[in-house]
Amino acid sequence: MTLVMLSAFAVTGCKRDEIDDRADQKINAVRADSNEFYRAPTCPDGAVLGPKCGLVTVRAGMQDFQASFKTQKCSGLDDAACATKLDLAVESWVTARYNLAVVADVDKICAKTPGRCDDATEWEKVMLKSHDDAVQGLDERREYTINERRDQEQAARVAREQEAGFMATVAVGGAVVAANSRHHVRVIVIQAP
Repeated sequence: MTLVMLSAFAVTGCKRDEIDDRADQKINAVRADSNEFYRAPTCPDGAVLGPKCGLVTVRAGMQDFQASFKTQKCSGLDDAACATKLDLAVESWVTARYNLAVVADVDKICAKTPGRCDDATEWEKVMLKSHDDAVQGLDERREYTINERRDQEQAARVAREQEAGFMATVAVGGAVVAANSRHHVRVIVIQAP
């Protein structure tokens, strides 16, 4: 009868899983956090404007909004002055809503396609896309940093294991072979009774 016995420290898988789990949790938290910053041009519930959805310019173009604005903000102004005030207010509102938009990039996009941004709603869509692209870019950089740290932790773990040596022992019919990760092999013969 031949007896085969394998003995090894299998901590590498456990440590790798711990490191990966920790990094995956951080990445999931980044994604959950960034969902708060993305904006959508339409609202899933059909609303014209919500905290993270809809377009300001669509809401500002509605008659009830314009009438309310005129009553509250345009006292004593003629129609042209009130329209200018409304345009500036909408521009300010859009800029604040899409605060991560790169305005210089938006201006370049608008300049490439003359007339595209003459329509306020089209300009707002370009601002929204720029904002969401910036959010995505931040996400990617944060995830890259987390993955970089994961790789560093994995490399450090491997280096520690290689330094300590990884021992494996095999017993086959009276001979014991021991090997570590440095490829040193030792054979010990055990006399069977």
